[in-house]
Amino acid sequence: MEMVLSKSKTIPMHTNDVYALYVCMRQISLSVHRCRWTSWKELVAFYHNKKAPQTLLNAFSFKIGKESGFVMYENPKSGVGLLRLEYLAKRCLGIKRSSLSMQELETACFLLNNFILFLDTDNPDPTNVSHFMSDLQTYTGKVLEPKLSLKEINAPVEHYLANENHSTKTFEALTGYKLGV
Repeated sequence: MEMVLSKSKTIPMHTNDVYALYVCMRQISLSVHRCRWTSWKELVAFYHNKKAPQTLLNAFSFKIGKESGFVMYENPKSGVGLLRLEYLAKRCLGIKRSSLSMQELETACFLLNNFILFLDTDNPDPTNVSHFMSDLQTYTGKVLEPKLSLKEINAPVEHYLANENHSTKTFEALTGYKLGV
């Protein structure tokens, strides 16, 4: 994985786009985590009709003007020091940041693309999946969560092997996106 550090421009986005990205990444994270108790084929079957990862990858890759060759960026300012406190204060006040830097958007594309590639694999290397999960959780925790309200972060996302006693909502129901129409 290639890590790059540089400044980049901010891309204004609709707040719902940032939330949709978070919901999709949260669904992926929960699903891959639950997959440890079953076979990978069952996870692939669950995602057979799920269009959110590919749809978001297409939309965001269009925004950055790139269709492939995505890079995983290290984000040096997210989640540390005064910036993290600023994000937390804004979250408490209900102020949302609805923009991502070019680096953050390309990193999202990188993660979504990797997940789609994993789905095309019969039995991915567990070490690669573990690194992917670590990168995914770091990205959602340091980049996306500070831009969302606590209600949005705690939304009951539908995922693979979800507890049947808890009500969850589909990606479409949470975000309002109409996928595959």
